[in-house]
Amino acid sequence: HVLSANFFDDLSTVKHYLPISSQSLSEITSDGNSGVDYIAPCNFRVLSVQAKFTSLSGNGDLTIGVESSDIAASPTSKSVVETEAVSVTSTDDNKVIHFLFDNAAVTAGQNMSLSIQASADVTGSSNVFVSVVLEMDWATRFTQSSAVIAS
Repeated sequence: HVLSANFFDDLSTVKHYLPISSQSLSEITSDGNSGVDYIAPCNFRVLSVQAKFTSLSGNGDLTIGVESSDIAASPTSKSVVETEAVSVTSTDDNKVIHFLFDNAAVTAGQNMSLSIQASADVTGSSNVFVSVVLEMDWATRFTQSSAVIAS
């Protein structure tokens, strides 16, 4: 499965969240809102994230984080599942920046969000094109009768 998370922003060094719901194409610096959370329909793993920046203006590290919160927990109370960092330079405009995860697993019913943060101010205002590759285990989807699920 693939999620698109394109946006336009100057990251600076502030932690941002990728807009995986497609409700927003601009910066989102707060977690747990309708623009950045994805409720897991089944168990899945984030395999990789690919990003392309149209304007890189400095050198530093970009870090993508997979974060999750449990069923019945506030979506703003996330735990970091895994992070991956890639070093970029000002000459990496329009190159694909590939983040490969080892075992970024999320369980059915959890909220998942993806954060991005730069170690230095590596971007000006830039279009950022992002694809998130997931491996879904549809055998773990909820199949019981309609109900409130608390755990």
